[in-house]
Amino acid sequence: LMLCLRGRGCQPHFRPKQRSYSSIAAAFVSKPPVLNETSGLFQIPLLTKPSGFQDLFHERWKEQEMNKEAAIASSDPLKILENFDRLSIALCDVSDPANAALYSHPDPTWKESASETLQEIVSKITSMNANVTIYDTMLKAHDALKDAPESFVEDKTCIKRLLTDAESQGIHLPDEQRMHVVDLENTILRMAQAYDQMFDSAKYSPYDVESLLQQLVRARHEVATYLGFESYSEKWLKSSENFKSPGEVRNFLTNLLEQFREKAEEEISHIGTYDDIINWRERESAKLPPINQYFTLGNIMDGIDRLCQSLFNIKLQAVSPYKGELCHPSVRKIEFHDMSSGNLGRSSENLGTIYMDLFPRGNKYSHCGVFPISFWTQHTPTLPKAGLLMNFPMKGNDENVFVDSKDMDDLFHEFGHALHTILSRTKYQQLAGTRGALDAVEMPSTLFQQFSKDYRVLKTFARHYKTGEILPEELFRKHKRIEDQTTALLLRDQILASLYDLEVHTKGHVNRYRDMCRKHHVHDDRTSFRSLRHLGAYASSYYSYIICEANSIDIWKEKFEKDPFNATSGRQLRDLLEKGSGTPQIDLITKLIGRKPRIDNFVNS
Repeated sequence: LMLCLRGRGCQPHFRPKQRSYSSIAAAFVSKPPVLNETSGLFQIPLLTKPSGFQDLFHERWKEQEMNKEAAIASSDPLKILENFDRLSIALCDVSDPANAALYSHPDPTWKESASETLQEIVSKITSMNANVTIYDTMLKAHDALKDAPESFVEDKTCIKRLLTDAESQGIHLPDEQRMHVVDLENTILRMAQAYDQMFDSAKYSPYDVESLLQQLVRARHEVATYLGFESYSEKWLKSSENFKSPGEVRNFLTNLLEQFREKAEEEISHIGTYDDIINWRERESAKLPPINQYFTLGNIMDGIDRLCQSLFNIKLQAVSPYKGELCHPSVRKIEFHDMSSGNLGRSSENLGTIYMDLFPRGNKYSHCGVFPISFWTQHTPTLPKAGLLMNFPMKGNDENVFVDSKDMDDLFHEFGHALHTILSRTKYQQLAGTRGALDAVEMPSTLFQQFSKDYRVLKTFARHYKTGEILPEELFRKHKRIEDQTTALLLRDQILASLYDLEVHTKGHVNRYRDMCRKHHVHDDRTSFRSLRHLGAYASSYYSYIICEANSIDIWKEKFEKDPFNATSGRQLRDLLEKGSGTPQIDLITKLIGRKPRIDNFVNS
């Protein structure tokens, strides 16, 4: 929950459709009708008005109190886990939709109510984290399950996660030290939010940013040492799925840096400087016929629908929303329908809903992301929901929104997160979908992104908005060659940023970025100010995107490169996604590809 806390504007004008579209594509050309029946925001009955968040919180707080008492009173470790999970569900039933509204709702009153409710939940969680009786109950369940057979893997994973989360808040420390850790964590949360906001404001100088970063890094280091760790990096890696120590991460990154050093230097020699990459790409792309006229939003959604049918036997269906269900009229409600029958844990063919919020407006989150609203679990088998937020520029005409290649890649990436959220079928909410270590949950999204780079997939939907011509393969290859000529340079930058993140959170103080680059024999002529942006949201975890992409490309090469529509491989991938975070991802990947993941395919790609 603490990590979770980390609009009126231009609405696209839709002209009545003048040619035939698939049902899913049509939803992004004309607005589906709104049902007469009234519902709350995200179809939550109490959220018919901004104060509904408070009403929902007070209702769910009573539930969590009962579950807390039931967990403490129980001697059965599985009952203890079930009641603690129900407690978590009661709180997340409020915090998840509040967080989604905070980032997407155009009305300041709704945003303010969501923010106040989230702050109240954090305050309650802080008090709960100081409850030693709760911690002792967790230890009792852990001791009872530690020698349980492999069939109890999800139970053992859940209790380990609960203990790790509790201990990260200092619940096992003496009272005075515990409260100091809680105060520090709250301070860190506020500083991280302020740090992120600084980059979107012109009134702060690089000195202001680096000064706040220094305070933030020192506070994180102080928390880690209070908890018995040598550094914040060591503390964070306790929850990693891929590495056990900062040294392991450092070795992974430096070895990768060496393998890409020569290629990156070759690329920069003909581009100029790092800062010229975007301009260089735009200049080179401008010499070719534009490719985005083949990527209309409706076509892309049609392609994603076809892909889901081929791989997962799932069909996307645009449905009419209830009155009050959407935060803005431009949002589209999309349901996932299972085309098979008799699947365990599915009471109907509808697997879940995503709210696709794709266009920029005031007061909306300015980046892209998936915000869970609810998950399916054995304890609460309700349909999962999530908000998928993008900010596509309004290019094109009234009927067709043109999407650039980069934005299309991002949409596929976020749709991978949405699939993970919707398809997850875990025993515990703590382990559902994207509720896992960052260096694991980015794998499904980076894997689904690979499909947007394959011409065999693109030609199923990429058609010119006027002529209907399929995207010519030669034109696609020419544009792709331009992107490929900066791949090593961009990866080198990501590796350096990850190394810097690791270094400052291992040492506990901020060094000059250029000094670190020289240490690794890399010349980087950018200012350190620009290279520090990721350190607010990420603390020793920025490497996660690299290891997840390496693992996803390994899966792609083994399971989908020969046939991106292979139904057998798709069914196996769906099985992996259904496990959420309940089974270690390395074990799931090993089962999927028949061996432990390696980085060879990533490097060669």
